[in-house]
Amino acid sequence: MPTVRRGYLRTIASNFNPYLAFCTIILGISSCNQAFETNAIGTTQAMPYFARQFGVCDAAGKCQLPTNYLALLNAIPAATQALGVLCAGLLMNIVGRRWSNFLMCAWAIMGAVLMVTAKNRAHLMAARLINYMYYGAGQLINSTYCAELVPEQIRGIAVGAFYVSFTFAALVMSGVLVGTATIQSNASWQIPFALWFPMPIICCIATYWLVESPRYLLMKGKDDQAREALKRLRVDNSDHVIGEELMTIKLALEVEGAGGKWRDLIRGTNLRRTLLCSIIAPASSASGNSFTSSYGPIFISTLHSISAYDFNLIGSVIGFLGCVVVMVYMDKFGRRPLIITSALAQSAFLLAMASTGLQKPKVTQAGTNFIVACVLLFNTSFHTGYASTIHAILAELPEQTVRAKTQLVAQITNVSIGVGVSYATPYMFRADAANLGPKVGFVFLPINLFVAAFVYFGLPELKGRSLEEIDLLFMLKIGARQSVSWKPENTAAGLMELIPEAKTGHLEEIEDKPVVAHIEGGTAKMV
Repeated sequence: MPTVRRGYLRTIASNFNPYLAFCTIILGISSCNQAFETNAIGTTQAMPYFARQFGVCDAAGKCQLPTNYLALLNAIPAATQALGVLCAGLLMNIVGRRWSNFLMCAWAIMGAVLMVTAKNRAHLMAARLINYMYYGAGQLINSTYCAELVPEQIRGIAVGAFYVSFTFAALVMSGVLVGTATIQSNASWQIPFALWFPMPIICCIATYWLVESPRYLLMKGKDDQAREALKRLRVDNSDHVIGEELMTIKLALEVEGAGGKWRDLIRGTNLRRTLLCSIIAPASSASGNSFTSSYGPIFISTLHSISAYDFNLIGSVIGFLGCVVVMVYMDKFGRRPLIITSALAQSAFLLAMASTGLQKPKVTQAGTNFIVACVLLFNTSFHTGYASTIHAILAELPEQTVRAKTQLVAQITNVSIGVGVSYATPYMFRADAANLGPKVGFVFLPINLFVAAFVYFGLPELKGRSLEEIDLLFMLKIGARQSVSWKPENTAAGLMELIPEAKTGHLEEIEDKPVVAHIEGGTAKMV
């Protein structure tokens, strides 16, 4: 592992004041419930009393969820994520980021009640539909809110912290599942589901102390409130620094215009941004992650190697540690290298797993243990690359005035592919269907290779850039590989050059600032 210089960590810490840290933590823990639910559902499916409550039992008394219901249980709820994104986009423009977060968490409490009290398969499905609507809303609200609160130097770490809290929650849930697995009653799965309650309640209460997004306030013409909010969020809150940041945001909003219409998604530079989001968003679910997360414990239980609960716990520890590493390194090494390395590593482990599954007449015990190791190594590479990095990219890529619509299109693409993958996966590996077993790795292998190539040739590097600098990058049509070394000398001046004179008459004059003349050698030259 590369050594992180103390100066780098000190620089990260220097961009947080206590209040900004508080806001980031509250937004981070609001993502815990998705980890609780995903981890619990994936593992409780292997619990005898869960299978007895919601499954079908044979003459010998062995119970399991029907393959078709298992596929629907993990596929259909994902479709409501798109609805959650749409509702969140409308809410954020009406009541703002702060109160949208409150309403989202209040909705999550209702889902928690339904999960704990579920009595039949229809009841359980309804609970998951409500929960996934909350997850969709959270993906937009949390990422947008956080990206607009933190300075560009630590945005990767702040947004990456969402996935760290996600994996920490998964680790906690894994430990709880190991403890409740031996309970001989429905409490074995009801106790884990009860963990849905604390986090949204905490977030609902903490909303009172959160500040509204300065960007949202400027969009609504509340300049004084935006100034006060930004002062609370910045370490250096001098009038000059705060005024300069507010001016840069206002310039970006002027360049972007009122916008906000569906046709704006494919107009100008927004088309490129929309396409990038729509391809990056489904990369994680299509890569094989849904196989290891939603069906991993069930698949492992068929191998007769380690217990599904131990596998889940080990995977959660790996996921948490991997995301901590990514959170620290994301703003040091960039988004592109992490995703490319992760995709190539996942490809290698999928190939090794699938190749081992070709053993005849059957896989040996040593081969089975190797397959388990490959799945765990796949999880490691996923969490140290794809996981939180993709969350950060989706928070940074969309243009402000069509952010909700861009993420909705990306989410619809993600859901469409995710539903198909989630529905098809159990049919691919289960013995009563295609019976591919570990050979399912051959299905996901080419997808990871495609992602690595796409990111190298198509995705610009976004590390360390303000949202306004990212706007400028796309306006100037900087290429993916050129973006690695591209850095404007002054973002505000570059934006000013792109605004028609008639639009800038009411803005404060930016004194002694150069304007963009041309691009040379990856750098925006000023005159």
